[in-house]
Amino acid sequence: PNQDAARAARLVRQGTMGLRLWGGVVLGGVALPLILLGLPAPPWSSALAALLALGGLWLWEDLWVRAGQALPLS
Repeated sequence: PNQDAARAARLVRQGTMGLRLWGGVVLGGVALPLILLGLPAPPWSSALAALLALGGLWLWEDLWVRAGQALPLS
């Protein structure tokens, strides 16, 4: 761990990418699928939960790459 890693983590958690992390990944990609799977619902809700989870994974990977590239190298 160094200062650049700390700056990238702060950028993702609180900065410009924070909404995508907390809203897209945590809420849309983790919480909503768990809620959909826990409720007695029609069979299509499992497919929707899977799509939401995949979307959350895609956002996570996108944030992981963008956070590393957002900081200047020198």
